Amino acid sequence: MSIPQVSAPVIVHADEEPLLSLELANHGTVTVIRISGELDMSSAPLFTDLVEAVVGGRPTRVVVDMANVTFLCASGLRALIQARDMIIAGGGRVVLRAPSRPTRRILAITRTECLFPHAVDATT
Repeated sequence: MSIPQVSAPVIVHADEEPLLSLELANHGTVTVIRISGELDMSSAPLFTDLVEAVVGGRPTRVVVDMANVTFLCASGLRALIQARDMIIAGGGRVVLRAPSRPTRRILAITRTECLFPHAVDATT
């Protein structure tokens, strides 16, 4: 099953500012999810839903590009860990690409950085 290329901002705030944008791209057996904006309690379920759809395509590797994540809270971290667990359960591997400073900070504080290897580029 092939996952189509997707690029659309998800509006989650009343003033129509996109607080979260998710982009999905396939590169052979590698799927890349680009997250931009805030991954918090209101937007984390959108990310989780996207990962569930991706796992259905049985990718061997999922790269989560977090270079443009501006905020990550406990709900966002929980969604990231759930995504990791779903991908591994589906037989794939997950890596983070260019985690932003807020992302790195939360991973370090919670000592969860060891759960997420880092990718060298967007497709590895």
